[in-house]
Amino acid sequence: MVADPHEPDQTLPDDNGGDPKPKDNPSLPPTESLAEPPSHPASIGRYRVEGIIGKGGFGLVFLAHDDQLRRRVAIKVPHRELTSQPADAEAYLSEARAPASLDHPHMGTVGQYQPVDFDLE
Repeated sequence: MVADPHEPDQTLPDDNGGDPKPKDNPSLPPTESLAEPPSHPASIGRYRVEGIIGKGGFGLVFLAHDDQLRRRVAIKVPHRELTSQPADAEAYLSEARAPASLDHPHMGTVGQYQPVDFDLE
């Protein structure tokens, strides 16, 4: 089966006809691309963390799997000091609201906003 990259479906049946598996997504690099990946939590809420796909001054972006909805997701988690004050946390929420209000085939969707309590380091 050849998948059309323009179709919204993000899963393909596995080779044995079982549950669907995620399509490769070029916008989510493989977790092996980091030379020395930092440690990460096993899960964040209901999401099973598979690895880290980005890191920087803002925080980390995790590649995770939503077992309930059977899909791959990216989870953006800022460094604690960037959201420790209520005004800072509100700015981050505003950042999440902007793309959540958009619907475009070349943009990811914001599926959830939820404060988490753990250290990234």
